[in-house]
Amino acid sequence: MKKLTLIFTCSIIAIIGIYDIYALTEGGGEATISSVIISLSHDFLIIPFLAGVLAGHLFWRMDSNKDVK
Repeated sequence: MKKLTLIFTCSIIAIIGIYDIYALTEGGGEATISSVIISLSHDFLIIPFLAGVLAGHLFWRMDSNKDVK
């Protein structure tokens, strides 16, 4: 299951990267994912907060995981 999760995560990151390159070439810098997220973050302050919660969830130390010592 761990290998499947790694493949899924890498696939999603690759798809997002490919789309972002497509958006940049076809729509310019304003069409990229980062530009849209930054613009929305100015209007909705919950977005940076949720990004911080997500980052904390993904990168916080897991003591109960056998892969992390």
